[in-house]
Amino acid sequence: MMKKFELCDSSDDKNLLIPSAFGKMPKVEYSEYKGDDVRIYILQFRDYMPLALIHRFTAKKISEALDDNFWYTGIVLKDSKSNTLAMVHADREAKRIYVRIKGAEKLGMWEYIRRDLSAIASSYASIPYDELVSLDGNVENNVSYSDLTSYIQSNKAVYYHPKIKRDFNVGYLIGLFESKEGTINKFEANNSEIKIRGERPEQVPNYVIQILNNNTPNITTHIETNISINVIQELSSSLKGDLSYLISELNESNNEIIKSLETLINFANESKSTTDINQIRENGWARKIKSALGVLSKYGDEIKKVDDGAGALKSLMNNIKQLSGHFKLNDVIDWINQLLP
Repeated sequence: MMKKFELCDSSDDKNLLIPSAFGKMPKVEYSEYKGDDVRIYILQFRDYMPLALIHRFTAKKISEALDDNFWYTGIVLKDSKSNTLAMVHADREAKRIYVRIKGAEKLGMWEYIRRDLSAIASSYASIPYDELVSLDGNVENNVSYSDLTSYIQSNKAVYYHPKIKRDFNVGYLIGLFESKEGTINKFEANNSEIKIRGERPEQVPNYVIQILNNNTPNITTHIETNISINVIQELSSSLKGDLSYLISELNESNNEIIKSLETLINFANESKSTTDINQIRENGWARKIKSALGVLSKYGDEIKKVDDGAGALKSLMNNIKQLSGHFKLNDVIDWINQLLP
């Protein structure tokens, strides 16, 4: 029965090694897996953590244990290629599994362990848990994977940790959990963990790529990559084209509309020339854009009477929304989401 439920090791096909024979304590001190070179991941179970979970993991990984170092609630693993080490152990009272990793390939080791723990946990009916990573070696100063994906969905590039009193780039923090490609793949697959406002986008939004590209610990608001600048220039040109078309077609039939369109052309021009996110925000463009869009919404029926006016209006709204994502004008994005059907 224990073999059926993967609760024992039977690698030699003759003897069974059951959890009660795993040993009571590790052969190393926990202090050896603390310090600046150690990254600590935590699986925090919300309601209940079956101890059989760590037993199954240990039984599965016994052949990879460092110097046969495994015990009733944990195991020490070694990656033979990189010499990266991981202590994986459970705390029943705290309903936690700790993964303490040191060495050169921390992310690779974590992803390897993460896959197996996830597969074992998913075999139970319902044992939800959160994935956390410590930011400074203190296990209580952590950030959760789900919080970071929520930040990305909301186009928020900076995470403020209240206990540490420090800002972090979201792209850097989520990079502690998985590679950039891994996160993008989840967006593309519309993974249940990562969705964009419940939508199923045709492609990963540009702002997601930008957040993930900004993967250094230190905060920066400067637009650093040629890709970012090129994308912003393309969006600005497309926006300016839509606006110029509407101005020419309306032919000053409504001065209030024309004035708002000209305001948005100024925004397109400034967006095209800037290399600093702060410059757009400091010049008050969030309020100006919302005011101009309010006028266009008010006279939407009149604009739609123009040949392809509805298409031009929708296109300019989408271009402004994407530009606002680059410049972190979240109020504008929310405003447009309310205006668009």
